Amino acid sequence: MTTPSSGKHSDPAPEGAGIPPSSGIPAWIADTVVCLALGCMGLWFVVSAWALPGGRGLIGVGTFPKVMGILLILFCAAQVIVSATSSRRGGRSTSVERPLMVGMGIVMILLFPAAMARFGYYVTSVIWVPAFAWIAGMREPVTFIVITAVLLGMARFVFEGLLGTPLS
Repeated sequence: MTTPSSGKHSDPAPEGAGIPPSSGIPAWIADTVVCLALGCMGLWFVVSAWALPGGRGLIGVGTFPKVMGILLILFCAAQVIVSATSSRRGGRSTSVERPLMVGMGIVMILLFPAAMARFGYYVTSVIWVPAFAWIAGMREPVTFIVITAVLLGMARFVFEGLLGTPLS
């Protein structure tokens, strides 16, 4: 039980009731580190896509990575600005609740391009998407099937259908 300054007793707040954890790193630092890492990945997308051959008209092989990279850089910059101006005043801190799962997710993201180059997009995605969903906390098999099918269907429609870029 806690005793507020008014002298009345109250029960402690239940776990996860919106009270920030007392230990951890300041939220604005965590946001900045994550945004810088994602911004670097967006820059890598843009730089790598510039070397790709042009396509028919305005849309080519490098269009999608260029657009995604630019958007990632812009969103990260906006998040850093918002985070730096609002979080410093609030004094919030953040902690990683499931560090093993976060680490596994990072490793999966880093290994995806190599696996895709070796096994192809579709085979790799059939394995990676459910595994990544499990790491994210999903546990229903039907959800795994639906997410994987929708992602593969959209990729096929966008890349092979609209852009004429084979993924296999």
